[in-house]
Amino acid sequence: MKLEELIFRGVPLKIKSSNSKEDSNFYTVFIGENGVGKTKLFEKIICDLSKYNDSKIKISGPCEKIIFSTYTLFNRRLPYYNRFKEICVSNFNSSSIVSEVSQLYFEQLLNDDKNQEKIFNETMNLISKVLSVESSPKIDVSVLSGMKYELLNQKVIKSDIKNIRKLLDNRLKYIPLNFLENFENKIDRIIKNSKDGKTKNFRMLKKYSNKLQTRLTEQSDLLEYCYQSLLSLKLMLMDNRERNQYMYEKQNLYSLDTLIGVYEEYFELSSSGALEVIKNDFKLLDYFGIPFASDLSFNEMGKTTDKEKLITQFSSGEFAFLARLLELEANISRNSLVLIDEPETFLNPKWVFEFVNFLKTVFKNMDCHFIIASQSPFVVGSVKRDDIVKVKKNQSGEIQFEYENNQTLGATFNTILYDVFDLNMDDNLVSENYIKQIKQESKKDILQSIKMLVNLAESEKKMNLMIELSSEENRKQIENKIKDIEEKYFD
Repeated sequence: MKLEELIFRGVPLKIKSSNSKEDSNFYTVFIGENGVGKTKLFEKIICDLSKYNDSKIKISGPCEKIIFSTYTLFNRRLPYYNRFKEICVSNFNSSSIVSEVSQLYFEQLLNDDKNQEKIFNETMNLISKVLSVESSPKIDVSVLSGMKYELLNQKVIKSDIKNIRKLLDNRLKYIPLNFLENFENKIDRIIKNSKDGKTKNFRMLKKYSNKLQTRLTEQSDLLEYCYQSLLSLKLMLMDNRERNQYMYEKQNLYSLDTLIGVYEEYFELSSSGALEVIKNDFKLLDYFGIPFASDLSFNEMGKTTDKEKLITQFSSGEFAFLARLLELEANISRNSLVLIDEPETFLNPKWVFEFVNFLKTVFKNMDCHFIIASQSPFVVGSVKRDDIVKVKKNQSGEIQFEYENNQTLGATFNTILYDVFDLNMDDNLVSENYIKQIKQESKKDILQSIKMLVNLAESEKKMNLMIELSSEENRKQIENKIKDIEEKYFD
C-alpha cells in the first residue's frame, strides 16, 4: 500500500516516493524544524484514514493497519478514532516501559503465527548483532512472584468473569479445580515459612462471597478457580526459586524451555500442555494488569564469564533501539502504514545512519509504507530525494510542503546539512567566538595564540586564521620573542 495524497491545514501534499524491484515497501521522510507540526501531521493522517475515506486523503492498495511509533507527547485518544482501520499506537511511559517491552518480547515468543515467527527471529537476530547480546533473553518474573496475596485477591474480586471465562475454561482442561485445591500440599514448605498468615487459608476467596451476590454460583466458582490459579502460579515460582537456591540476581530468570519444565513438574503436565497453559496464563495475567515478564535478561556476547544484562541496565540508546524494533515487529503486518516519529531519539550516529537499512533488513517486501518524521541528516542520506518532504511554516505561520531538488542518497553529512537543512557548518557561533579569542590573544601574546590553534578542527576558517596570524607584524613579534628567550637562557 502507499499513501498518495493528503490535505493538512488546507494545504495539499502529493507523496512522490516509489518502491523498487528489490523491496515492495515505500519509504518517505518528513523533515522540518521543531514545532512545524510533523507529529500533528501524523495525527491528521490517522484521523482521516480512520474515518470515511473522502477526497482529503488518497491511498493506493489496501491499508490493513496503521502503526504510530513515537515516544513523544501526542493525542492519546487516537486509538479510539478507529472505525475502519486497526490502529497500533505506542503506549510507553516512564513507569511501565520496561515491562511493556518485556511483555512484547514474551508475547511474540509464544506466538503461533509462522509468518510472524520469521520476522520475530530476524528482529531478534538484528538486535543481537547490533547490541552484541544473544538473541534469546530470559524473562524476569519478579513482579509476578512478588505480588501481594491480598492484591491478587482484590484483582479477582473486581473482575468481570465474562471477560475471562474462555481463558479459565481453557485452563480447566489442563488443570482441574481439585488439583489446585491440593496444590498447597506440593509446596508445604512455602506455606509454613510464609510470614503472611493469609497464605495458610488457600481458599481465602470464600470470605468475600457476600460481595458476589449479583453473580451466578458458577461464576463464583470460576472466580475462586481464577484466584487459586494466580496464587498457585505465584507460589510455584516462589517454591522453585527457594528449592533451587538461585543466585540473587538470577533467582527470577527463566528461558521458555525452563519455564515449560517447571510447569510440567508442578502442574503434572506434558510439554505441549505446559506451553498451552503458559500462553493462557500470559493472557490471563495481562487481563489483570500483571506482567508475566517484567524485564528481560540477555547474555552478553564475547564475555568469558556467564554475564547477563537486564534491559533495566541498558543505556538509553540500547533500550530505545530494542524497544522500537520490538514494537514494530509485534504490530506490523502486510499492507501497514507505519508512521515513525524521530527514530534518532537516544540513538548514536551509527545506528541512526543505518536505521532505514534496519527497516529494510527486517520488514522487506511487506507492501508497507514507512513514513518517518526526522531531523537527522543520517536518515535523509538513507533515502532518495523523491522520498523527502520538507514541512515548513511561512512568515504568516501557514504550513508549506516542499520537495528536495538535490540528490540525497549517499550524500555526505556536510552536503546534506548545507543542501537540505540550509545549515553552514562554518556558521558556528562557538567556533566564531573562539577565533575572536585567538585574534585578541595574538595582540598580546602571539605564541599563546598559536598554541590555541591546536583546538580548532581543520577547516577553511582555520587556514585563513593561520595566514592572518603569519602576517609580517606577527612574524616580527615572534622573532623578538625568540631573541628574548635566547638572551635570557644563552647569554
